[in-house]
Amino acid sequence: MVELREKVALLTDIHANEEALEAIIKDIKYRGIKYIFSLGDLVGLGPSPKECINLAIENNIINILGNNDYYNLLPPSTYSHLQDKNSESYQNLLWTKQQLTKKQIAYLRSMPPSVDLKLNNNLIALCHFPSDSRYFPRAVWTYEIEGPNIFLKTNTKYDEKYNLDPQNKGVISSNLNPIFEGKTVNKYDAVIYGHYHFQESYLKKDGYPTNFHSLNAAGVAIEDKTFYYILEPNKKNGYVIRRLSIPYDKDKLYHKLDSMEYPKKSTFEEYIMKF
Repeated sequence: MVELREKVALLTDIHANEEALEAIIKDIKYRGIKYIFSLGDLVGLGPSPKECINLAIENNIINILGNNDYYNLLPPSTYSHLQDKNSESYQNLLWTKQQLTKKQIAYLRSMPPSVDLKLNNNLIALCHFPSDSRYFPRAVWTYEIEGPNIFLKTNTKYDEKYNLDPQNKGVISSNLNPIFEGKTVNKYDAVIYGHYHFQESYLKKDGYPTNFHSLNAAGVAIEDKTFYYILEPNKKNGYVIRRLSIPYDKDKLYHKLDSMEYPKKSTFEEYIMKF
């Protein structure tokens, strides 16, 4: 558990967008914020996986593993949508992994599935998604229908992993190193996550078992800017989350994309509005 009494920076879903990450880090440093947490998908889809890992290391970012990070660690057969070796998703995985050094792969392997943060006596969980993407990578589609009620199954006897082969590599990984250290979501004052790419909140005052906060994707924001968040103590509510929207060098990113070819580039270009 990380115990803090000061504001921290949160970002998520960089997706190998070096230019967005550079702008975020610069703004965080300007504001004098010491602690930076990235909530997963540092790599995958975008053109600069090794550069983003290097930036994370150089700036002491505390990274949490997302599904696109796991793709470089677990066999593709773990994920149904990666089993077609002719698919763009599978080819993007291969390409991403080929860009990374053994040291960078080891760095991904060192990332935890979640982080417990104690802030102003509030126990807050940071994760990529409260339904573990190691064995439930398509949970985001269920989430769009059912909302955060699907998270209530995590680490209970109703968990989706019990419907899978116990020899599934994602299930084995989750059993060895469980998300939330094996706790259920109602043990927290708040759960903050990415993966969904859009900002929304479901709160205790509206009948939910805890406060759930989904954050905007930083690297594939379908807008002209990138985003990160400041989480800080608040006497009235215990904590407050503020979103910051900042410009980044899209011309540099567009030039980089024009000078290279790689699998699923067109999907990334759509996400960043490169028309």
